[in-house]
Amino acid sequence: MASNKSTFFKSLWLKPVNRWIIATLIIILLVIQWPVFFLQASDNKTGVVLYRHSLRLNDEFQVSYTHSVEKTPVVEHYRIMPDKRILLTEMVYQSYGAGLPTDKDYDYEIFEDSFRLYNINKVSSALVYRTDPQTLDLDMRLIFDDESIPFRQFSEERSSIKLEIKRNPLWLFYIKEWYNKTSS
Repeated sequence: MASNKSTFFKSLWLKPVNRWIIATLIIILLVIQWPVFFLQASDNKTGVVLYRHSLRLNDEFQVSYTHSVEKTPVVEHYRIMPDKRILLTEMVYQSYGAGLPTDKDYDYEIFEDSFRLYNINKVSSALVYRTDPQTLDLDMRLIFDDESIPFRQFSEERSSIKLEIKRNPLWLFYIKEWYNKTSS
């Protein structure tokens, strides 16, 4: 019986058309299984996915906001790590004050209009931000290269937003994207 199976598969493979079909199917299967990394913003309480942005390993993004006490801009720089963790690499801000780092444990530069902490290398599995009330207008944003997305575009005011790196096969990523667009 095993001999019949092996001759059946050999006869399939020996036909040139079948080779192309099988090779094409294998390539399609490999492509749709290709991993896609993305930054996912979700409601920290309910887990409902609010926003997703595809990324590559070692891509960088920023979170910018106006500090609620100092009323000055803050930009936090992050890098995506291969193990789906998020690496804080640097912070740029304009004033010393409540809740802003004054630590000399990191490399530090002082400019005429700002301060820069760098080589921070603090690793997190997720980040949590509380969105601002509209009356404060703290202008919270996710920044990817030249694209700037306001938190208000995908979340309600005073929401607790969890940012984390996720990974899905290509096919599942696009099905979820389609579902999120059709359900909203």
